[in-house]
Amino acid sequence: MRELYLIKSNKTEEWEKGVRKISFACDDPDIHAFVWVDPSERLIGIQIIFRERVLEWDKSSGVSQGDTNRGANEGAHGYQKGARSIHNQVHSIGQSDLALLKTLLFPGEWDSLVKSCFNVLEKGN
Repeated sequence: MRELYLIKSNKTEEWEKGVRKISFACDDPDIHAFVWVDPSERLIGIQIIFRERVLEWDKSSGVSQGDTNRGANEGAHGYQKGARSIHNQVHSIGQSDLALLKTLLFPGEWDSLVKSCFNVLEKGN
C-alpha cells in the first residue's frame, strides 16, 4: 500500500473561481494527487499522477487516463521541471490502472471519496 498524505499550506486554503485545490503527496516522489472541491466541499475533480501516468475524474465528464509530456523525454534529459501537459488521453481506465488505484491509501475520509469516483472501493468500505 502506498500512503498519501495531505499537504497543508496557505495555498490549499485559496479559492479560485469558486474552486479549491487540495494536494496530496507520497513518500514515493513519483506519486502525487490533486482534488478540487466546490464551496460545499463536494468533489468536482481528481487528478492522480503515478510516474508520468495521469488518472483523472471530472464531475461532468467522468474518468480518463493519459500520459504526461515528460515521459517521452525522460531518458534524454533526466529530471524535468515545469508544468506537465497530458497527451494520449482516453475516457476510460484500464484494469492495470484500476489495480494501481487500489494500492493507494489516501488519509481519512479522502480514501473512500476518491476511490468511489473511480469505482475501486474494496468490499466493506
